[in-house]
Amino acid sequence: PSNTPSPVPPTALPLPPSGDWALLPKNVGDMQQLYQLQLSPLGAVADIAYAPDGTVLAAAGRSGVMLYQADTLTPLRALLPEAPYNALAFSPDGRRLAAAQGDRTVRVWEWATGDTALLLPEAGYSVYFSPDGKMLAAAADEMASSDWNAPTKTTLNLFDAQTGKLLKTLTATAPFDSWSNTMPETIGVFFSANGQRVQAASNLGDVHIWDVVSGQRLNSSISSTTRDRLSSGRCSAENTYGSTFLLACFISYLDPPCTESSPNCNPVGKLRYEIGTWDTSQIKRLSNQIIYDAPDTFDNLVYNAARREMGWLQSGQIHFWNLGSPTPKTPIHSLSPCPECTYLHMALNPASGGNTLAVAYGGTLEVWDVPSGQRLSALENDTRQIFTAALGQREGQPVLAAGLTDGSLALYPLGAVPVPAAELKPAVSRAAHPKVVRRLAFAEDGKSLFSADEDGGVQRSSLSDLSLLRTYPSQNDAFALAQTGGSPQVVVVTSGAYSQGAEFRLLSQENGQTLRSIASPYGRLETSRDGRWLAVGLDQPTLWDLSTGSLLRQFSPPQPGTLNYFAVNADASLLAASQDQAFIVWNVNTQQSFTIPTDGPTATRLVFSPNGCLLAAGDAGGVIRMIDLKTQSVVSQWQAHLSQLRDLQFSADGRLLLSLGGDGIARVWGQPGAHLLPAGSAPTSPACQLSGPPLTSTPVTPTLSPTPIPATLTPTQVTFYRTLALTDPRTTGADVLQLQQRLQALGYSEVGIPDGIFGEKTGQAVRNFQQRNNLVVDGVVGPLTWKALFSSSAVSK
Repeated sequence: PSNTPSPVPPTALPLPPSGDWALLPKNVGDMQQLYQLQLSPLGAVADIAYAPDGTVLAAAGRSGVMLYQADTLTPLRALLPEAPYNALAFSPDGRRLAAAQGDRTVRVWEWATGDTALLLPEAGYSVYFSPDGKMLAAAADEMASSDWNAPTKTTLNLFDAQTGKLLKTLTATAPFDSWSNTMPETIGVFFSANGQRVQAASNLGDVHIWDVVSGQRLNSSISSTTRDRLSSGRCSAENTYGSTFLLACFISYLDPPCTESSPNCNPVGKLRYEIGTWDTSQIKRLSNQIIYDAPDTFDNLVYNAARREMGWLQSGQIHFWNLGSPTPKTPIHSLSPCPECTYLHMALNPASGGNTLAVAYGGTLEVWDVPSGQRLSALENDTRQIFTAALGQREGQPVLAAGLTDGSLALYPLGAVPVPAAELKPAVSRAAHPKVVRRLAFAEDGKSLFSADEDGGVQRSSLSDLSLLRTYPSQNDAFALAQTGGSPQVVVVTSGAYSQGAEFRLLSQENGQTLRSIASPYGRLETSRDGRWLAVGLDQPTLWDLSTGSLLRQFSPPQPGTLNYFAVNADASLLAASQDQAFIVWNVNTQQSFTIPTDGPTATRLVFSPNGCLLAAGDAGGVIRMIDLKTQSVVSQWQAHLSQLRDLQFSADGRLLLSLGGDGIARVWGQPGAHLLPAGSAPTSPACQLSGPPLTSTPVTPTLSPTPIPATLTPTQVTFYRTLALTDPRTTGADVLQLQQRLQALGYSEVGIPDGIFGEKTGQAVRNFQQRNNLVVDGVVGPLTWKALFSSSAVSK
């Protein structure tokens, strides 16, 4: 049966007030969000929390925050706006819910109505309320300086929970764990019962305490057993409002504690648990229970202070221990929600007396009865995300194509009867690729869709049912569609590296035969909308005539430095690129350029409108700017997403603009009603002709072996300290882009084209860099790897 939603009955739409459905400088101020596609309002779960009365369970995920009925997990409400959230806290009276995002923004809702009560930019990565609910604390950790092995700095921002006014900023430092490449990170913040003291505990077992009124740090307890060469460990913390909190650590150590310099030393590696109960009003460990010869490490924990019971995840099971016993040896309860899980989120229902436990892993939410070990309810969320998207037409109607993180392709008609974004069903879908779909493009004939995964598998699928028509060999996910001599082609990368240049092949779309090979510098691929011109670029974009395979122009930015993204207009008369906080636009014939400065983050996507009047730019902060190319000015801008812009594209008729955020949410913008119109034709000639098509009388001799950019002797110090690694869904962001650009500059060309997406090639390049720089080879970009990358002694390849 067809999944095609019921079409909207055709109606005669009057012209918009501007008199033109196409997006132009005169009407971009009238643009609205017309359509939204989101596979799940929650996605992969990052945190869960119960309301104080135990009736509501909140869950934060990569796509947003959801509220559920606590016992049955019946959905109650999705809190807006949608964004990736990673930490939650209910106020003590249960009226408000706070959530933190990865960019340190904290949002507070009146959750019963869904209204935003507070918005606190740059606040912290985790949130906590004081026992009286009058203060909100937000914690963040970073390196105190750029020096190698510098201490880490913990910042605790205290806000008035009603007004959002910043009351105090508290700071403390702790040594960096150079032996295990671990940075101390705050895992719990605990107020004293009277609210006059506040403590922060770290994953290395450090505890800091401050006086709330004066802001003075009173004391610190720095753990040595978790950051020593002969013993190391990790800690978890949990508490309810009260006079104590729990800090439990697993310690790996050598017995006896000797080194290779000690004669006849044959130490044995062992594991122990240290479970400390701490006073919230002073740095004092009230008790410390040690379990020797522990069978395995643990992760995360919950604590029932009234019954002195603790639960943690160990070897795929949740074990509960009675801490009232002098030497707890055997769990009193055990649950098995996810035997293969190495980490999950847990929360005890405060109204159940510790008998009901909520757990979350991936997109799964479950509620368990602790004494019986029985699961009471469960809910599955779709953890897939839209990783790339494109606008096209199918059977004469506008359609959105989505490439998903599980390798699937799906088509969504834009004129469907409006339903919640998470309930939209595709007209047709197919499990197309073995890995994440990274790029999409509609063929000019309106009959097929091209897609590529992160390993370079380029496919052409039929728009009628997405059945596979042909595959094309490619080294990576960079491809572009072309049209020369009346014959459609596809351009793919067949070989190449940053330091050696690349070979691009022009293939027949119909049979896949090679029509032409082009030796070029390595870089991104973009073709003009007419399909005649190919732009390739990283630092110095080049323009190629596909009919002859000749290089026409090479463009240098006014200021030296890396270009983050570039675009070519419909007839290749203009080329645009982003660099730092500016946009550069070149006339391809005169090679003269103009620069438009901006006040926001670096653009991550650029696209020209089909009529040649506008340049749309999306940045790492989720803002879209519309630039009038004639006046060289920004004529409209708005917050389109609360995450980095991953895709940005005009429809062929120029009426619609598609944006896709790193949160996996696709939105379509235009004048009201534009998405309900039948798809129009692409303009036959630009409405805003600022320059003519490229002149081909004086082709440039191509540089087949470009000189690699050497590692700078005084590299720009990295400003990001987020730990990066290969994840599913893929991690994205400006810090990923900066990592990839630095690896390229050091000669690690296996990283591929820098795109701000941490894929398998980036992971391999990181491992290669770690190996050559005598670091732990784990593919994880932690503080040590960040420092080594941007040090003057970084070893290039």
